[in-house]
Amino acid sequence: MAAVVVFVGLAALGAIEDSGKENTPKPTKSSPSAASPAVPVPQQLRDLDVAAGVHADSEGAYEAAFTALSSRCTEQGAHLGGEVDAILGLLQKGGVRDESRLTVMQHLADSISAGTRIGCADAGSVYVTLRTGH
Repeated sequence: MAAVVVFVGLAALGAIEDSGKENTPKPTKSSPSAASPAVPVPQQLRDLDVAAGVHADSEGAYEAAFTALSSRCTEQGAHLGGEVDAILGLLQKGGVRDESRLTVMQHLADSISAGTRIGCADAGSVYVTLRTGH
């Protein structure tokens, strides 16, 4: 009886379609965390740069920068990609126009000593402050 109640409750919430298959919600924003998990995060970041009209380097450059940043950050995967995207947004809001997601990853990775793992959200906040003056 409890299983039936749970199933009916999930169906009512839209988590499961009437056919019994899971109903995966559609992404509502254009960030790495909302994109298809089948597309690697570095590719998602490159695609966002291209969509924004930024001259994007090769996929390999994004992969190398993301790998370097991942080795220095406590955030990983889509969460780290979301941080990179958010940092770029803050830079742009502060008037910085010479950055892309690639350069954000490169600059953050270069600013953190190899072998060190820190919260890149915090490092990104410092970077934004240095670049924007506030």
